[in-house]
Amino acid sequence: MRIGVVLVGAAVAVAAVLGLMQLSGVFEASPPQANAPAPAATRLNNRVIVVTDDSVAASIARGNPVLDAALAALESELRRSGFEVHDGRAIPVTNSALGNERRSDAEIVALARRPQPVDAVVLFTLLTVQEFTIQAQNAGIRGTTRVLRASDGGDLGHADWASPQRWTLPYACDRACLIEATVTEAPTVGTTIGERLAATLREAR
Repeated sequence: MRIGVVLVGAAVAVAAVLGLMQLSGVFEASPPQANAPAPAATRLNNRVIVVTDDSVAASIARGNPVLDAALAALESELRRSGFEVHDGRAIPVTNSALGNERRSDAEIVALARRPQPVDAVVLFTLLTVQEFTIQAQNAGIRGTTRVLRASDGGDLGHADWASPQRWTLPYACDRACLIEATVTEAPTVGTTIGERLAATLREAR
């Protein structure tokens, strides 16, 4: 019994000493921890590669001066907007061994990543527009793009624009003639799509 009284008395004494030490500032309360920052979202960097896709019907083929003019303007606008643009002219979107069958997006992305590391792959298509009347045909031009994430081929958006400009041509004007008629508007298409594409890439960051 006497031992129990001694133990209780010792516990009370210890509690009293601890209380005095806390009051005197020996033990300071730990400051509340700030909430840990949320993990940063994956951001799209500035490295992009532009690959022309001429596998679509009515698209202007690679190597055509009209497509080259539009592509150069698009790439120039992206660089002006602060993006690091890599040349994708050597990347084929079709497989000649399979009768020029279009490659899948995953294959195109894999090919685009081989020469250098990139963050996004832009597929650019330039197309002619034909509108027929009783006496002639009207020619136009428009461009479309799709943006794919280079790491996994995921869709990051698109940017399109159709020129309001039209050229009246005789019915005898074949496709080569029709494409040539649009050459003066090609840089405008490329620049306009480049502006919209830059906004799409920024939103994807």
